[in-house]
Amino acid sequence: MAMADFDHRGRSRVWITRFVAWSMQLCTVAAIALYSTTLANPTELSIQPYTVHYGDNNHYQWDLDKQDAAVAVNADQRVGELEKDLEEAQDQLTLDRQGPYGAFGFHAGFHWGYSHRKGITPPEKWGIIPGYETCGTGLEQSPIDIDPVTAKYNEGLEALRWTYYTYGDDPPVPEVEFSGHSIQVDGLSAQLLFKDGWYHFQNFHFHTRSETKINGKDFPLEMHMVHYDKKGRLLILAWLFDTSVAPEPFMKDLSKHLPKAPGDTRTPPDQEEFKEFLNGLLEAHDATKYYSFDGSLTIPPCTEGVRWVVMAEPLGISRKMARKFKHLQHNNRRPIQPLNNRVVEQSWP
Repeated sequence: MAMADFDHRGRSRVWITRFVAWSMQLCTVAAIALYSTTLANPTELSIQPYTVHYGDNNHYQWDLDKQDAAVAVNADQRVGELEKDLEEAQDQLTLDRQGPYGAFGFHAGFHWGYSHRKGITPPEKWGIIPGYETCGTGLEQSPIDIDPVTAKYNEGLEALRWTYYTYGDDPPVPEVEFSGHSIQVDGLSAQLLFKDGWYHFQNFHFHTRSETKINGKDFPLEMHMVHYDKKGRLLILAWLFDTSVAPEPFMKDLSKHLPKAPGDTRTPPDQEEFKEFLNGLLEAHDATKYYSFDGSLTIPPCTEGVRWVVMAEPLGISRKMARKFKHLQHNNRRPIQPLNNRVVEQSWP
């Protein structure tokens, strides 16, 4: 009788223990579901190999009643933490894929780049690198935030002219390369007329997001077309890209030939596309409206004495294309630099 009573009580305790454990599991699942509901995310967060993105939107939207203000504040803080974690994760993935010499330059024992990860010298500290002191001491550094209100009209800034030429029967072959720092196109024979001088084309490359701002606004992508004259003086023709403008057909074609890894080079099958793109770029857009100012290179050694020409009319790019550049290049833009005593000129009244 005592043994049967013991077995009955023992089995009861076992079932009670299991019931408590199941209850705790159900509570945990319910808490997770409630937390996920609170952080209702209309934007999908996905992590793929070497890619971290937020889906079609870059921000979260909340549809909360006023009485849920406290919940919204806590949720917003949590979202900020998630976004920071995702940014750090992509930095890590980018570095793991590209190595210390990939998306970052190496000079005098320093890895310079755009991240604040350990071992990387970020933009605000480039000036401590031997040979790159101008990055920290220069007074005419780029990029800048252009204020259209204070820009001065200069009637001497005439419409830009662009020509494409070849060297006899053996013209250079255009190549699309991922230098690790940016997507870059070389091998084009062209020249740009600015004021009274011709500048020979060297390359064009991209920054995500835009380095240049206009009235405090940045853009998804910026293209820098680097030129030099016979005296070695540099001119950078900058184009801003906006997703609110109809996409440029050339950019769609270029997206098919983007390299996938540092050092990877692609040769487009139809090289005439590049010629048509260059010849039609200034013709299809208003070549009479642009800003001009003295600046510098936006990467070390931040050399000054560079003439900047920023087109006032943005080019178009699709959201998908903009995300593709961002996922490949990640963040490769230098922060805005002080204008100091410089004057920004504009070519129209």
